[in-house]
Amino acid sequence: MFETDEEHTYETIFRFAELKVEQLNLTKGLLIDTGEKLALIQVQEKAQPRISITHDYFGSHAKNFKTPTAKFLISKKGLVHSTYLLKPINNKAAIKDLDVSQVSDGSTCKITINGKTPVTLEINKDSVKYNRC
Repeated sequence: MFETDEEHTYETIFRFAELKVEQLNLTKGLLIDTGEKLALIQVQEKAQPRISITHDYFGSHAKNFKTPTAKFLISKKGLVHSTYLLKPINNKAAIKDLDVSQVSDGSTCKITINGKTPVTLEINKDSVKYNRC
């Protein structure tokens, strides 16, 4: 959780080794194909992340190899949570509509996927509590 009086740009980077990664049909998430499909969704109300996927070099055990690298950029002032939801899905069309809403103090996020609310997240400075609905 971050808080600032001025607008600030936050960047979160994910590196994936030997996985297929692409942007979902909505701008808030990624489709990760591990053999099973997972959606990686940034949980953020109103502020829409800019997502880029590149293939950058990554060094491991004295070897360099190219790996998919996803960057989530968000510009916002005030309270910002760095929270992501990883959700198994059937295919990339499985999430047609995604909505995230927060209570006024920013402590609870309600995530609605395709008109259903499978999860709420209670976020404070010390923890994130996950509730299935």
